[in-house]
Amino acid sequence: FMITLTQTLVGGFAMLFAPDLIFYNILQFITAMGQVGLFQTCFVLGVELVGPDYRVFCGVVIEFFFVAGELILAVLAWRFRDWETMTLAYMIPSLSFLFLYFVIPRSVRWLLAKRRFLEAEAELQKVAKYNKVPPLTSHDFNKYVKEAETEVRESFVDLVKRPKLVARLLIMFLCWTVVAMVYYGLSLAASNLGGDVFVNFTLLSATEFPGYAISYFGMQYWGRKSTMIASLLVSGLACLVSGFLPASLSGLHTFLFLTGKFGVTAAFATVYLYTSELFPTSVRNLCIGLSSTVGRIGAMLAPYIKNLGADKHEDWIPLTIFGTAGIISGLTVFLLMETKGKPLPRTLDEAEAQETQTSREENH
Repeated sequence: FMITLTQTLVGGFAMLFAPDLIFYNILQFITAMGQVGLFQTCFVLGVELVGPDYRVFCGVVIEFFFVAGELILAVLAWRFRDWETMTLAYMIPSLSFLFLYFVIPRSVRWLLAKRRFLEAEAELQKVAKYNKVPPLTSHDFNKYVKEAETEVRESFVDLVKRPKLVARLLIMFLCWTVVAMVYYGLSLAASNLGGDVFVNFTLLSATEFPGYAISYFGMQYWGRKSTMIASLLVSGLACLVSGFLPASLSGLHTFLFLTGKFGVTAAFATVYLYTSELFPTSVRNLCIGLSSTVGRIGAMLAPYIKNLGADKHEDWIPLTIFGTAGIISGLTVFLLMETKGKPLPRTLDEAEAQETQTSREENH
């Protein structure tokens, strides 16, 4: 957390002193790397600190603050038209996050996986005191210690030796790539809607609130797998149909465009939690990081796809690509297991065993 936060802050403030555009872009890249790592670290930490009953809430509530940041950014961009003042406007308040180091607890799951038992016990006692519940007894804690001591240390190398988990990871790579491509592609396409660019960006950002809300209720009551499939298919179909509408139906085109953004927003929230539940504690942060990194390929392709056919006003080309990709990725999710109501796996064996158990339950 502190490493990525420091990288974000140092890179962000250093941009103000960039001598030229090339150096500015390099610092932007460094800042973005830190920000992405910071978001993922906060997400994983939030999910690992709570039990199954609150996992969906903690996994989705972070996305609402993400949208709030987008809306604040729109206001800052509208108010401060020069980049230096705008950079200061959002970087200075970010310094307050340094104090979170003294507030945020460490992941007990991670400490146990790393066999740092005394530190894990100290964290649990702090949590018990804060929540005003009876502290953990030595007998209770020793039970977890014995379980952790019998576990084999695992790494990504161990994961790639298991075909089922590799296939699971590749499917998530595809989903992350498509979600990032469609999400950022539609966000960038706001400039094509006509009207004020600040208003368009604000409206597109605001549509993410119901998208995240649907994701929350879907995962909570329907399941992660079903929510992921539905959100990708809705987004894909909306983009595909919108691309072939005649220009005279501009109102319906805008409606379907926003529906596509709505669907991919729900997928954006779902893919984070779904990925964290598909992989065990030993490699969870790594798998989310790898998935997000691969997903950035889609984000990098988004502006180029968005501009395809722009010189000939053929807007159907990018929408067709976004729609087709969304439908294909949604169909691949049928090959994954449902994780709703299941404990977070700690080891690769547990992750594979859960899939076998889920298959038996579905067959019965």
